[in-house]
Amino acid sequence: MMKTLALTMAAVLFAAAVPAQAAVPIKFAKGSYCGSYSGKAYGNTTFTLKLKAGQTLQVNNISARYIVTNPSQLRSLGCDSGSCEFVAKQNGVHRITLRGSGWETVEFCAH
Repeated sequence: MMKTLALTMAAVLFAAAVPAQAAVPIKFAKGSYCGSYSGKAYGNTTFTLKLKAGQTLQVNNISARYIVTNPSQLRSLGCDSGSCEFVAKQNGVHRITLRGSGWETVEFCAH
C-alpha cells in the first residue's frame, strides 16, 4: 500500500513539474503578410501573432478538428475547406489554438 502511494505521489509530482507547451510565435518576414508553422503538432498547439485592429487574419491549411480564439479579440468570419478567417477587434498579440491529430504546415496571413 505504501509503495503504491509513493508511486502515485511521484507520478503526480512529475506531471506537475512538466511545463505546459509554450505558444509558437508567428512572425511575418519583412515585406510579407504571411507567416507559417511547419512540423509535427499533435493535441493542442497555440500560436501567437501581432495584429492591428481591423486586420483580417486568414488561417490556411487547417486539418485540425477545432480552432479556438478569444472572441473578445478576434471575430470569426467563418471557415471553409481548411481555411478560417477572423477580424482583429483590437491591437495586440492574439492567440490561436488548433486542436487536432496532427498537421504539417499552417499558414497565417494578415491583410
